[in-house]
Amino acid sequence: MIYAYQDIRDDVRAGIKSIALAQEHNAKMFLTGVSALQVALLAGAGAAVGAGPVFYAGVCGGAAATLGYMIRVVNLRSVEDCWRWFRKGAWFTGGAISVGLAGEYGARYLGWYGEDASRSVGGETLLQSKES
Repeated sequence: MIYAYQDIRDDVRAGIKSIALAQEHNAKMFLTGVSALQVALLAGAGAAVGAGPVFYAGVCGGAAATLGYMIRVVNLRSVEDCWRWFRKGAWFTGGAISVGLAGEYGARYLGWYGEDASRSVGGETLLQSKES
């Protein structure tokens, strides 16, 4: 969404009714809400696959921290700053999610959640799901 704010002047000139233009006066609150929705969906995905605490700390916590920081410091009235944070955000947030996923995989591989959890998906072991 930060990418959209760099084009807000062009949207006005072209008469485009963009989300960035519609939310111009409460932009950071709107971005916070969208980010919270993203983190909630990540948490829901984790719950659906029976993820452990490493997933929630790494993926959800990492995404929340990077998105929150980015929203706090970005100057939405600066085209250059929006572009800079759009590029950085992809790496920071995407990196946090990737590290969290790798950490969850490592925790399962090392058996940190117990014997069955290292082979489970969605609370059901792979062997059980094949027998069904």
